[in-house]
Amino acid sequence: MYHMKRPEVTLDNYQAVYDWYQQYRQPRPLTKLAYAALNRMYKPSVYYSDGAEDQFDEFRIDNTSQIFVFNHLTNKHDQFVASAVAHQMIPEDVGRTRVLAKDELFHGVQGRFVNLMGAVPTFRKKDHVAGVETVDRANDAMFAALGAIVAGGENVAVFGEGTHNKADPTKLQKLRPGFARIALHAYNIGANVAITPIGMSFGPTIDSLNPKQASVIVAPSVRVEYTDTINTLLDVTRDSLQTAIDYANAVHSLNRNA
Repeated sequence: MYHMKRPEVTLDNYQAVYDWYQQYRQPRPLTKLAYAALNRMYKPSVYYSDGAEDQFDEFRIDNTSQIFVFNHLTNKHDQFVASAVAHQMIPEDVGRTRVLAKDELFHGVQGRFVNLMGAVPTFRKKDHVAGVETVDRANDAMFAALGAIVAGGENVAVFGEGTHNKADPTKLQKLRPGFARIALHAYNIGANVAITPIGMSFGPTIDSLNPKQASVIVAPSVRVEYTDTINTLLDVTRDSLQTAIDYANAVHSLNRNA
C-alpha cells in the first residue's frame, strides 16, 4: 500500500495527482468487504456469453490485465452495481481493479471512500470550462498513469460512454476513446491486455430503471494486438457491447416476468 500523503486533487495539481495514484494500492481486505456489501445490496444477476468465463482462467495463467467497459445507465448507481458485478465475476481481483471517477468526488469523507473503491480521478472539460487546455494535458497524464497501472498487473473498469444515458437505455451511446488509449499505452510498454465489454440492463426505459434488479452480460474479451488502433478497438468493443446490452435487456425481461 502507498503511504505518502495524497496531494490535493485539483486540476492545477494534476501531475502530482496522477503520480500518486499510479503508485497507490488499495487496502484489499477493506475493499473486499465493501464490494461484498455492495453485492448484498444490489444483487445483480451476472451471466456470461459462450466462452467468456473460460477466458478469465486463461488471463490468470498468462498475466493478462483486463479493461472492463460497461454501458452507463444512471448517474448515481452504476459504479456500485459494477462493484457488485466484480465481487461475483473476479473476486480474486477485487482490490486490484481501478475505476475512473469525476474529481469532485475526491474530497472530504467521500474521498476516502472512493479511494477505498480503487477510484482514480478524472478531470472533465464540462466541469472545468475555464481550463480546457489544462484538462487535455491532465488527460494525457491520466492515460499514461492508467496504462502503467494496467501494465503493472491491475485491471481498470470504465463506463465507455463517458456520461449516463438520458434517452434510450437499450441503445449504446457513442463510445469515447479513453479505454482504448489506456489499453494501447499498456500494450506498448509490454503488457498483455484484454478489453472485456459488459452490458447492463436496469430496465427497458428511462423511467423504469431499477439498479437493484440489474441483469448483466459479460461478453467475450478482445485481446489487444500489435495491429490494433484506437479506432479498431472502438469498433470491436462497440459491436460487442451493444450485443451484450441486447442480451441483458432480453434476460432482464425474462427475469421480471418469471
